[in-house]
Amino acid sequence: MQEGRLTEVMEDIRKDEWKKLEDYLQNKLGYEDYTWGWTFVHFMMSTPKYAPRFRKFFIGLPSGGAKRSAMGIGGMRTVEGEAILEHFRKTMGIRDLTALEKEWHDYVRNGLKLTTERGFEEAGNAAWRNGQRLKAKRFYKEALDKGSRSPEVHMNYAEILLGDEKRDDAVALLRKAMDYDPLNGRIYRALSDAYRSMEGDEAKKEAKRLRLLAREVDPDSVGVYDSLDEEE
Repeated sequence: MQEGRLTEVMEDIRKDEWKKLEDYLQNKLGYEDYTWGWTFVHFMMSTPKYAPRFRKFFIGLPSGGAKRSAMGIGGMRTVEGEAILEHFRKTMGIRDLTALEKEWHDYVRNGLKLTTERGFEEAGNAAWRNGQRLKAKRFYKEALDKGSRSPEVHMNYAEILLGDEKRDDAVALLRKAMDYDPLNGRIYRALSDAYRSMEGDEAKKEAKRLRLLAREVDPDSVGVYDSLDEEE
């Protein structure tokens, strides 16, 4: 169960953004090929009446069962979207995909369930890497509400809170992250940055102390040395 991908799919469902099977089979979903595509493979391989033919479909893609493109750079060939769709219909013996698409969507809606905070952590990290800060914020909050102990989740969510000017909340999160990973210099560095954004001499003093601690606890991390000269 890849809960990170499932969480992203559930977010799409919440917004009523269901994906078309025909689009997926022609590689038209873009990034969602990794999320919705995983659910479709899970559905096909978990359904006895489809699994044997689906394996045959998959094996036929590189072995010549599907029409492949002309030889490309480096001697590589691929199967284009329309050829994938036709090969799927032929191998599965299904011309009209409407009923299969409904079965797939029902399976996703009713058969796949999140069980831990891990899915929300993974989904938040994926959104963070893709620059989707609002989506990451929602997933990270869910993960934290479910008891996440991931320092990365705490640090990234704290950065979002700092952007929202919720400095006290960000500092509290980073303090928790430090408890979970006390030898991670990046946490000290992030906490120092939080204090540097505050007014007053005490905040600046604490920012400098944390920068120096970052060097002590994690001297091999290049990132903890950035802008240290400004504090000295």
